[in-house]
Amino acid sequence: MWNKKSNIIMAAIIVFALMGSLVDANVVEISAVNSPADLDLSGNIAYAINFGNNGNPNIGGIVFSQDQDHPNIHLDITYEGVITNWHGHYPNTGYSELDKLLGGIIWNDNRQVDQTTSVTITNSLIAGTSYQLQLIFYTSHSLPMDIIVEGKTFIERFEPFKIQGNYPGGGSVFKCVFNALDTTLNIALKPNPNVDPSAVSGLILTEIPKTTDSLVDYG
Repeated sequence: MWNKKSNIIMAAIIVFALMGSLVDANVVEISAVNSPADLDLSGNIAYAINFGNNGNPNIGGIVFSQDQDHPNIHLDITYEGVITNWHGHYPNTGYSELDKLLGGIIWNDNRQVDQTTSVTITNSLIAGTSYQLQLIFYTSHSLPMDIIVEGKTFIERFEPFKIQGNYPGGGSVFKCVFNALDTTLNIALKPNPNVDPSAVSGLILTEIPKTTDSLVDYG
């Protein structure tokens, strides 16, 4: 069960990871997104991707490219679009560029087979290197899902709507740290339960620089 205490512990661990003191493939953090400051836009960003076919938002000086701009990005989805075209609830954070990022989504609504939304980015990783992945979400209703990165389930029944405060405004971000075993990044968002489609608005992939400091065991 995810609780406040666990969230604080995980947040503390991820700080150590980004400092280079610890690289642990079990590091996870989830939080609300109501301003650009709620996203980690520092470090060596390899990819900043906006889904939804709605432009290239500039957030904190980082320009998010569209998935179509990268021929090595492959999506297993049924739809890509803008939230205002269907539900009508816009993020309304007060930051127009952030709203653009949150407001566009990709999702899989193949109810006859599987509603897992998958993103594959080939030739995107350096084997043996550690990365931080941020997945950015916005939804107007409950869409629980398991988040699977590189074949590992980092969190079960992640609910973006709850992280938003059970309100159709703002967004949420899932962060994890993983060690690359090969050059391909594999992301899967699996509905849990398999009732509603899974969806995601964008992602940020940041390379964590290697350090020569001694590893410290934080227990």
